[in-house]
Amino acid sequence: MNDFGEISGITVPFGDQFNLYDTSQMKSEVVGQVKMIVETTVYAQLVPGVLDLFVKASETTGSYVELSPEFYFCPTLKDNLGRVVPLYEFVEILDELIDYEDIKKELPTFSFAQINGAISFLRRIAQFNTAGIDIDAVMDEDLAQDQVFLDELRQGLADQESNYVLNLDQPNR
Repeated sequence: MNDFGEISGITVPFGDQFNLYDTSQMKSEVVGQVKMIVETTVYAQLVPGVLDLFVKASETTGSYVELSPEFYFCPTLKDNLGRVVPLYEFVEILDELIDYEDIKKELPTFSFAQINGAISFLRRIAQFNTAGIDIDAVMDEDLAQDQVFLDELRQGLADQESNYVLNLDQPNR
């Protein structure tokens, strides 16, 4: 007998792959598939509206930010040499240059976490793309494979541990 059985004209796998008597497994799989369909449908319905909003925002601010199908409509800038720079990289540079203390002076009731959260939100919006690519996840995977980065990280952690051991009264300097 093979690993497949037929019930009412529907072929279903038997054995370890699928248990007909375990309805919770079937329900779980169906619920998972329905959730995926709903999420895909909602995403497909939202993308045109978001894209339209971004196009209008670009047009009303001088069209410096471009939304090209070549980059799945991820917002980009072109420098004077024609080099394409993703808008999220621009936001990262702003984050590095901004002094959070200056922002706190202007908005004293905000915490540093709130300021960082707002900048992170802007960066995340700048990563929008119609392919649904999680740019942070892709970048994290790239970093996880970057031997130079990993060596620098190991060295930094080792230096921090040495500093902690040598300066027990002043941790995490």
